[in-house]
Amino acid sequence: TDEEYKALNLTEPEKKYVKPFYKNSAISKWIYNKKNKHWIIITNYIDELKIYSNLNRHLLKFKTILDNRYRNFALLNADKEDKWWYLYGYRPNTNFDNEKIILPYRAVDNSFAFSHKPFYASIDVFFINITDPQFKTKYINCILCSDIIEYWLNKNCKRKGKILELYQKPLSTIPIIKADKKVQELFSIIFDYILFLLAYQLSDTLELLLPKYFQQIINGMVYELYFPELLKKHKREIIRHLGELPEFTDGMSDEQKMKICKTVFDRLNDKEHPVRVNLFYMNSIPEIAIIEG
Repeated sequence: TDEEYKALNLTEPEKKYVKPFYKNSAISKWIYNKKNKHWIIITNYIDELKIYSNLNRHLLKFKTILDNRYRNFALLNADKEDKWWYLYGYRPNTNFDNEKIILPYRAVDNSFAFSHKPFYASIDVFFINITDPQFKTKYINCILCSDIIEYWLNKNCKRKGKILELYQKPLSTIPIIKADKKVQELFSIIFDYILFLLAYQLSDTLELLLPKYFQQIINGMVYELYFPELLKKHKREIIRHLGELPEFTDGMSDEQKMKICKTVFDRLNDKEHPVRVNLFYMNSIPEIAIIEG
């Protein structure tokens, strides 16, 4: 627990084996709750436990339990070497530490969140790695969080009541449109706006509109990817009307980021702007009206 973590007074060499651990309930659409209440010790990378005195003292309390675990193939070698502290069911090939998309294997909607920091979880959380360099992770995340993919999941996933079962199949068969680099960058920039705004303490009603509107823009952009001729026919295109979208940089303060978000919002939400007009009339297209219910 968080209390145990603080009480252990871990040294810096010990801390590298202790990672933030999350429940699947921490994940929602776009973001996850970064305030983890639990930690996990990645013991499989510790060859000699005694040299890490604080971890050793903590784990010795549970030695009998750990030593008596069911000896399956995963722990067979550890048992022979008397490494009783090894984790059971550890997934060494899972991308826990770097950029990835995370999702609960059961959810009421398309709850795909982005993480570029250490995120460790049990087997009820899935991790998606983008291995093709032609695709940006944030771009894929935008598509997965869109209405069109939620519609697709509702048609292709098994259900338990109102809960979607988001397993490897059919997730691996979700149709992904390949967009060019510039378009993927536009998605990524707006995605950063959304992540920032959802994590920010928004105070007034106007500010609360910002992330919702940027999510609507993403939806319109995804419709354009999947139905380009349809949107062109109805003159409801979004992407070519976006104009310049300033990027966040590492040195920016929250105030600077908020200023960018508000400036872009004010421009794209002007009542005469084609982005706002086309979003407003988007569901006048029959196929999109079906998707949006």
